[in-house]
Amino acid sequence: MYPTSVLLRKGHGIRVALAGADASLFERYPAEGTPKLTVYREAQRASYLDLPVKTHVP
Repeated sequence: MYPTSVLLRKGHGIRVALAGADASLFERYPAEGTPKLTVYREAQRASYLDLPVKTHVP
């Protein structure tokens, strides 16, 4: 992922989209077969997104 910076104001949200690759830029690895993405939801292996929070915005 490329770094980016976005200011989300109170009440706004963020959407996360998962993809195996950008087919217009990268070859799929492995080149054959069906890609599989796994998002764990149970407490023992929960997936998460860690976002930094800045409490003071000038």
